[in-house]
Amino acid sequence: RIAAQKPDMLTVTGDLFDDVTQNEEAARILDRYADAFPDGIWFAFGNHEHFRGIDTIRKYLAKTRINVLINESRKVPGKNLYMLGVDYPMDRPHFEAQRKNYMQQAIENLPENVPSILLAHHPECIDDGAAHSIALTLTGHTHGSQFGILGQPLFPVFKYTRGLVKLGDSYGYVHSGNGSWFPFRLGCPPEIAYFTLTNA
Repeated sequence: RIAAQKPDMLTVTGDLFDDVTQNEEAARILDRYADAFPDGIWFAFGNHEHFRGIDTIRKYLAKTRINVLINESRKVPGKNLYMLGVDYPMDRPHFEAQRKNYMQQAIENLPENVPSILLAHHPECIDDGAAHSIALTLTGHTHGSQFGILGQPLFPVFKYTRGLVKLGDSYGYVHSGNGSWFPFRLGCPPEIAYFTLTNA
């Protein structure tokens, strides 16, 4: 369905792999669509990849053409565009420090003043993207709160829970996801988000 719309790139901001009995096949399925996206499929880990065996999932992805970003930046081949990705900070007592450390690693080799997109699972990484003048930060994790009314999250327990955020000249987006922690959504349908990028 997504490939049929012919976008240039597919980005996945984590929590794709959550069933140890299906994760290997899930990686293979994702790889089958690599040719459908001229600028590639780009992936950053979420907390559920860590819950379900991050080392094993990394091995599955290593056999694919998926561009996995772990606290690093890479240039999109043939484009004046850089992709960055940060891992999910699993050290809860030191979450903010670990998050910022991951961001510092990601920008270490990033040239100055280049168009760039940050992939991160936790929405607070939108702040990190804006602090480093990243044009667009794509996140998830919140499920959009899974419950909403009149298009607004009913339980906005996160700093950024759903949709578009603008901080200075930077944008962030919190994707509502396609699955659910509880098997029920109300006023918060699953989504596929499309972005059209233009030169400033």
